[in-house]
Amino acid sequence: MANLKLGKLPDRTPSKITITVSAGLS
Repeated sequence: MANLKLGKLPDRTPSKITITVSAGLS
């Protein structure tokens, strides 16, 4: 859910990438 919300906000693009990377490491 958090990823979808961040994906809708252009300003949160960097945050979305960070979350994606964190999820990949997890």
